[in-house]
Amino acid sequence: MPLILPLRERNGWWCSFQRGAADGLNIVVPHGEQAYYACVPSIAIPRPRAGADSAIDLDGFFGLHPSMTAFKPLWDQKHLAIVHAAGSPDNTRSPF
Repeated sequence: MPLILPLRERNGWWCSFQRGAADGLNIVVPHGEQAYYACVPSIAIPRPRAGADSAIDLDGFFGLHPSMTAFKPLWDQKHLAIVHAAGSPDNTRSPF
């Protein structure tokens, strides 16, 4: 279950860098990109459709991993922004 902290009547932001076993392409799924399905067919998240095992559509091109349903209302309310293809300058690649 994702951790969501309410900001309650104050401005702020939260940033999460996914490292280690978190595959960014399977967290924010580029379901509108055919190359995604061609390059990783065995682990690709299915395109959005009815059912619990498919991506949660955000904008017709990107979607969330099916386990991230708690983030969809934040997206719909424009309280969530995703910066795709961004990284950290830390090149250790260590998850710790």
